This record gives sequence, C-alpha cells and structure tokens, in this order.
Amino acid sequence: MFKTKQPLVEPKSLLFYGIPKVGKTTIVSKLPNSIIIDFEDGTDYINHDKVVPIKKIDDLFAFGNWYKNQTDKATFLIADSLTAIENMLAVLVKDEYNLKCIQSGKPENQIKNYMELAYGLGTSMLRDKYVSLIKWLQGLSNRLILIGHVKKKDVSTENLYSILNDLDLTGKLASIIPSQVDTIGYFYREGNKMTMSFVSNNDLIRGSRVSNLANKEIESSDYKELWKQIYPETLKEYYNE
Repeated sequence: MFKTKQPLVEPKSLLFYGIPKVGKTTIVSKLPNSIIIDFEDGTDYINHDKVVPIKKIDDLFAFGNWYKNQTDKATFLIADSLTAIENMLAVLVKDEYNLKCIQSGKPENQIKNYMELAYGLGTSMLRDKYVSLIKWLQGLSNRLILIGHVKKKDVSTENLYSILNDLDLTGKLASIIPSQVDTIGYFYREGNKMTMSFVSNNDLIRGSRVSNLANKEIESSDYKELWKQIYPETLKEYYNE
C-alpha cells in the first residue's frame, strides 16, 4: 500500500542560464551520451556528434517520434535555448491563428504578431504551448537540461552579482518556465574558474528542490568536475567511480 520514497540527489530537469558567450553550450557539449536540440544555430563552434537542428515545430516532433522508437536513449537531453524556443512558438501561435481566420472566411483578421490579439489571448496561447512543450521534453528524458540567457546585464561593472538576473523570456514566461523544473542555476566564469550558482533569494531566479544543490555554488576549472558535482549518480557510470 505504501511506497518508500528517497530524496533525489541530482536534478531530473535543470534550467541554467548566463550572459551571452560565457560558454553555456560548450559546457553541455562535454556531457557524455547527450543530445543537443539546437533551436538557435548555437552549436557551430563546438565539437559534438549528436546535434539536432530545429527550425520549426515539425522538426521537433519529427525528432520526438524518432527518439521514442530508439532503444538506446541518451542520458542527457539538452534544449538550447529558451529564447529561441519562444521565438519558434510565437510564429506557431501566429500561423495557427491566421489559418483559423482563413478557414472561417475572415482573412482580413490575420495578424503579424501574436501580441496583436486582444485581451492577452496571444500571450496566453504562447504560455500554454510553452508549458506543454517543456512537459513533452520532460517526458522524453529523465535528465533534461534547458539553457537560457539573461535579458539584461550591467556592462559598467565587473561584479557578476550586479547582473540583472532576468531570463530572456517575455512577460510572465520568465517566471512560469522556471516553475516547471526542479533546479535553476546561474552560470558564470572568472578566468578559468566556472561557477554554477543555486543560491537563491527574493531577487534571483535560481534554486533547487534537490537538497544536494540547494543554496550552493558549484565551482571548478574543469568541465567534468563541475558536472560530477551536479550529477554524481548518473556520471558514475561514465567515469568509473
């Protein structure tokens, strides 16, 4: 009747973000047995043998249908990036609405941007599609990693903690999408030292439901060591420890 539950020691779904060109795609490319779903052509400068370029939603579902039939699944599924996913879904919302206008005999009501829809209908449709997409990706993999960018940063100072840590997502998406994952980290680097911060307070979008990571900062100058601290159990298989 009852089932004993043990707390997770590593995240099932990780969202991490940082400033542009800090090396976010590079560090995920170091994860063994991983697939990078590239929504923004951000993999041109990395070496990785399993990259899936996505230009439109049909490409993503084609990948999903293929992946579900694979017996040898990837350990890590990586989506890069959240901003590019939003842009793709924004086009989808617009196209679906315009198709309905044409089918209903009212082509004059077509829109150029989903935000033209009254009473927040467009933003609501976008949010619903985004949440559904995240849940769909989570259903494909036990270790999902989402990569995001910061919306703004203070370029007048070298203090990394002065960065305005808002995800580069529109409106309420910046708070809704993080609520769909169990761990949120902020990635930055100083020289060769890389840091993934899960320290949270009222002003920062970061934190973790996983006790091993909650309110901690993971630091390393080595990619492998950084990931080993975040995924200690999963990576044992690959590093023979």
